Amino acid sequence: MSNTFAQHFGFDAEFDQSAFVDTFGRDSLDTVVEFYQGVVDRRSTGWIPLPDMFFTIGACEMLGVDHSPLSDRVPSYLSELQVGGGYCPVPEEKMEGWRADREPDIYSTYYAVKTLGLLGRSSGVDVDTFVASQQDDGYIYNEEWSNTIPEYRFDSELRQQVLLGLLLTDNVDTDPIVAELDENEFLTPIYYSWRIRKHLDIDPALTDEEAERLGDLQKDGGFREYRLSDKTDEHAGSDHRTWRDQNPPHLFSSFYAYHIASETDSRFSYDTGEFIDFIAGTEDEEGFGVDVNAREFEAPFGRTYTPLEHMMVLLTPSLVQ
Repeated sequence: MSNTFAQHFGFDAEFDQSAFVDTFGRDSLDTVVEFYQGVVDRRSTGWIPLPDMFFTIGACEMLGVDHSPLSDRVPSYLSELQVGGGYCPVPEEKMEGWRADREPDIYSTYYAVKTLGLLGRSSGVDVDTFVASQQDDGYIYNEEWSNTIPEYRFDSELRQQVLLGLLLTDNVDTDPIVAELDENEFLTPIYYSWRIRKHLDIDPALTDEEAERLGDLQKDGGFREYRLSDKTDEHAGSDHRTWRDQNPPHLFSSFYAYHIASETDSRFSYDTGEFIDFIAGTEDEEGFGVDVNAREFEAPFGRTYTPLEHMMVLLTPSLVQ
């Protein structure tokens, strides 16, 4: 299992309980355990977001938490999602009202295949053939899933799917991918571009512009995903949709930023103590998360608590060692 998460996160992603307790304390470990127990209970019925399935089962294995109410239904649940040589994100009954056909995509196929692997089961799909069928103009995605052309898709979405495709198979035409790895204003696309360059054994060093941009995104001990001035564009709309956004530093953005800083040159740095203090400061009685404020809504939506972010918290001592 450790190889699965080392490949996914791009470093030696091992959970060390004693190191975690030394870093965050026993109470924080209990918080994470209770969070995942709650996810297992909630996802024992109904729709299961595939990333939640993957990270929850993986984290429960690390923590020694029983995940059978969730994992016992995984094979039959995923069989309902298998279509067109891969997997789609939602069951057929959930498609009502969607402006899309029931199509497979890289994102869903990756998490389905990897989750089945965690459970020692075969995926039943030919990943080499599927990934090759999804590559077009450098990016790896199913253009039938929505009618949004690549020009208007978020770069974080496209580059993440490229990385996930590369992690599934080597059967990928890499030359057009490299041509698409231009600079970006958002943190996550910079991170995925860096991971892709590392995976392809291309010099992963940041450009001067990338290093400067990451420095601009640092705030209150953590990192934001973007500057508000960069969000007001063709993707996100005009000022009236974003002027109330608070744009706090986010847990996953800070995790990605520290990972980059820990393996690149000194033009971009992130103090380990500040990083750990930021992660610790995102904890409350419900788990680890950050308030979300968006668009024209005066009140925040509240905190987000996701299995991915809690997995990042579990792996923070491994990342900083």
